[in-house]
Amino acid sequence: MSGLIPQHFIDDLLSRIDIVDVIGTRLKLKKTGKNYTACCPFHDEKTPSFSVAQDKQFYYCFGCSKGGSALNFIMEFDKIDFVAAIEVLSAIAGIQAPSAKLSLKNEDEKRKSLYSTLKQCDNFYRLQLRTHKYSAKATSYLKRRGLSGQIAAKYGIGFAPPGWDNLLLNVGLDTQTKGLLNESGMIVKKKDESKLYDRFRNRIIFPIRDNRGRTIGFGARVMDGSKPKYINSPETPIFVKGRELYGLYEARRELRNMAKLLLVEGYFDVIALAQHGIHNAVATLGTSISKHHLEKIFRNTSEIVFCFDGDIAGRAAAVRALNTTLTELHDGLTARFLFLPGGHDPDSLIRDRGKKFFMNLIESSLPLSEFFFTQMMNGIDLNSADGKAKFSKICAPHINKIPHGVFKHLMLEELSQRTGVPKDNLKYLISENNRNNSEYVSAIGGSMDPPSTGTFVNNSTKTIYETTQLEAPNQKPKRKLRLSPIHYLTGLLINYPTLSQHIHDMSILQQSENNEIDIFVRLLNFIRKHPDYSTCQILAYWTSDLELKKDVDYLTSFTLDDMYSAPYDTKRRNSDEFCDAFDHVSKELFSALPRVQQAKVILNREPLGEGDVKQLYKILFELSDEYPEKDIKKDIKHKLLSTKKMGNKTK
Repeated sequence: MSGLIPQHFIDDLLSRIDIVDVIGTRLKLKKTGKNYTACCPFHDEKTPSFSVAQDKQFYYCFGCSKGGSALNFIMEFDKIDFVAAIEVLSAIAGIQAPSAKLSLKNEDEKRKSLYSTLKQCDNFYRLQLRTHKYSAKATSYLKRRGLSGQIAAKYGIGFAPPGWDNLLLNVGLDTQTKGLLNESGMIVKKKDESKLYDRFRNRIIFPIRDNRGRTIGFGARVMDGSKPKYINSPETPIFVKGRELYGLYEARRELRNMAKLLLVEGYFDVIALAQHGIHNAVATLGTSISKHHLEKIFRNTSEIVFCFDGDIAGRAAAVRALNTTLTELHDGLTARFLFLPGGHDPDSLIRDRGKKFFMNLIESSLPLSEFFFTQMMNGIDLNSADGKAKFSKICAPHINKIPHGVFKHLMLEELSQRTGVPKDNLKYLISENNRNNSEYVSAIGGSMDPPSTGTFVNNSTKTIYETTQLEAPNQKPKRKLRLSPIHYLTGLLINYPTLSQHIHDMSILQQSENNEIDIFVRLLNFIRKHPDYSTCQILAYWTSDLELKKDVDYLTSFTLDDMYSAPYDTKRRNSDEFCDAFDHVSKELFSALPRVQQAKVILNREPLGEGDVKQLYKILFELSDEYPEKDIKKDIKHKLLSTKKMGNKTK
């Protein structure tokens, strides 16, 4: 619904209203310093912990961590949706909100047209698999992969013939249809040219269907060793990759009651399993498992089995899935982890070993609790007191993510048994205000409160950010906190968006698979596109965007009043803090890269600094003369030579 309201209207609306006036009509606010306070309306309390910052146009509760703009407050307090909240604020501001009903009608017509266009594309690709003069190549490929004609028909597999305009000439018969093909991502328009061409060419086609069986997008695979191996439709008004699961529609048609769903990686994994009688497999569309995926899965079953390769990449993907699943694992829901034998994916394994062997693997898969504790215990000696303390501290924030209920209680009990730490002490560690991935250092003790202002310090082997606790309403500062560099970096950026101008090279951060670094990169790119946006406007935009909305709570947690800034007792500026934190994160990520990748990063820089040249010389002597390092060595030598010549010219 949020997409129905133009963003420029939302920005203008928020600039016209004062959050103190909006909240003041619903709560009795008291001026406390430069902020306003009240008892929080979202949880029971006797001492006010709800703070409204007029200068930032934001509210935050130190008790329950609820926070946001005036728009968020109206949605939460009045329990209404986004469009209704816009209408309420529009009335306060005395302006007319856009007609949601008219927008909805136009949106509905557009979606119907897109569904119809994609259905025509689906029919076209299926027909080509049967009739095109080059279809024998495609059918032979599918047979080599062990697929029957029946299973290919069930999943609607098709064929995009070689050539630039097969689909365009057969479906895009008029200007309107060409426009719909373009909007649905089926054709591509060349930059700076008017030429149009088919997105999918000389590939096997996999239609992606929604819960109602409507085609909403396509995946496509090459039949040889060319790259990229797979490509997908781009996101459209009816297709969001982070929300869809390939094969779910077919699984629901085949199985009336699904005791469990098996999550695999690719299209062929799903289809090969179905070919051998395992019909409850689904796959994400080239993305990590998301909250939206899990919500969809748990609407259809109470158990999910994650199926990963047993290599390092598979284990890393399993850890990411574990972290996402913890927040969604309400009582009655189950997650298990299956790691395949080396060198196999589900497609190859079931063809090699058969259904019975694969089913036995599923039955012997690891429960989430067992995988969790095994993963967290890696490298820790539980026979020592130090090891038990470290294990407790690592596990506690993750257990805190689990929704309240029996499972969370049992995980806490299991942690207590493994460490010998009394359960009551562990409950203290996982208090609701304990922030994940931050190291809290208590000077006096007391309850865990949100963190505040800080400075960069070096603590022997680990660099952290030490911050002084700001006082929440009716509380005094109690302690210093230590925050991870990426938290400090993100906190500075969301509170002071103009700091974005100090970053010029994000190439290293863009290679990271860390979710928090990914959010920082997306936030930085967003601010560069909208340099005039305030903190309030940034979060309001992200709240209104379906894809960005999932990270709003995370960003909001950094917007406490004066939480992230240069310390008051030093001459350092926010820009100094920001640049130091960015350099630290970049250096850590760079040092973790393989030598070849480090070289590629430096080679893309123009011009090279003195430090870059020294680093390239160091890498040059460390690389071998084997492929692909041999090619990189040539590139390094060429770069160093050209840099030297350039230096001689400037002398």
